[in-house]
Amino acid sequence: AAHSKGALPGSLMHPLRNVDLLQADGRFIKCHVSIGTLEGIHQAPATRGRGILGWWKPKPKESLGLYIAVVVPVGIEDPVESSDSWKSSLKFVYGESIGRTIAGGEVPKQEQYDTATVLFLDIVDFTKNCMRRRSDEVAGWMAAIHGTIEPLIAKYHVRKIETRGDCYLVVAGTNASAGDHYSDQARRMVQFASEVSKQLRTQHNTMIRVGISSGGITIDYI
Repeated sequence: AAHSKGALPGSLMHPLRNVDLLQADGRFIKCHVSIGTLEGIHQAPATRGRGILGWWKPKPKESLGLYIAVVVPVGIEDPVESSDSWKSSLKFVYGESIGRTIAGGEVPKQEQYDTATVLFLDIVDFTKNCMRRRSDEVAGWMAAIHGTIEPLIAKYHVRKIETRGDCYLVVAGTNASAGDHYSDQARRMVQFASEVSKQLRTQHNTMIRVGISSGGITIDYI
């Protein structure tokens, strides 16, 4: 289910570049796809009809969260500006300049930093927990996990490089956002990890593993 406030798990915020979509006429078209949510869609009382989905009859004053997909054909001028959802997703994941490059169908240039701090985190016993839960419970659990971590990424001015399932890879010291300074990168990363661990443990009964390393890094987009 979508977040009640219209937010998506971080793993779903990544736009898909150069995707081949099959049209009704049998031809393929290359597009960029971004996923978002609609919020605050309040259904009319059940006595007024079958609901906007046709097959679903809402309860009185019931709210419905819907996923939407923004599809932008490759080659459109400035596709980032063509959709607020697309623009916000790209900015959220990659930052403004990198987002524009990706939206244009190009691969961003390689980045090199002499001094940076990298953090990797994942969930302890993630596979075992998934096996004990129904699929909808896993989806809700992971949505809650991502919903907890994402605000802390912004709070501590660290940069998300990748999310994959229960795994996060973030970096500090690339000056990707205001407040990301070399001098305090390690301290902020430790504070970020500590608060993530505390909130996930107290709010979601979830433990994480964390690894942190400092040194020179290269960021490349494949």
